Amino acid sequence: GGTLYSQAGDSNRQYLGFSCNQNGTIITAIFDPNHKTISFEINGINKGIAFQNVQDDGDLVPAFDIHDQNLEFEIVE
Repeated sequence: GGTLYSQAGDSNRQYLGFSCNQNGTIITAIFDPNHKTISFEINGINKGIAFQNVQDDGDLVPAFDIHDQNLEFEIVE
């Protein structure tokens, strides 16, 4: 559904407002260590800052939650 979760306590926070599970969708996560932000691009379109004040203490790990059966994804980089 395009919502966000984080260990910091975000629970089902609205971000995209639409599902991004169509075949061939490319989701790019962008971590900016200088501004301490994480944003996302969906098929090359920047959707803005999702998280601010992100502390990278060496344990910053992305996770994805998929509810649709037979859906596959690949982490490229």
